[in-house]
Amino acid sequence: MSESVLEGIGCILQDVRASWHYFGDRSYVCHMMITPEDGGFTAHAIRLPGVVSEGDTVDEAVENIIDAFQATLQSYIESGMDIPWTDPTEEVDRPAGATERRILVNV
Repeated sequence: MSESVLEGIGCILQDVRASWHYFGDRSYVCHMMITPEDGGFTAHAIRLPGVVSEGDTVDEAVENIIDAFQATLQSYIESGMDIPWTDPTEEVDRPAGATERRILVNV
């Protein structure tokens, strides 16, 4: 992901121990799984059900999942609903070739 893409979105986090955290003024860690598929990549937010996206490249899949993550969180926040995070202690299945990333996202 280019620096210009990261500007205003957040930063890639190196600490792999976090699954999600609230960082004050509506910033969250998006813990994502990126899986190679025929002709591209699928990304999904591991701890926020239903947030899935695709891209032709890993960077495009990451950009798209960030957009989906932001839109989903914004919807929950604006409606006053609780964000339905999954249990961070649950094991996560990792398909063959999949990678995980954590990115700080501002909502």
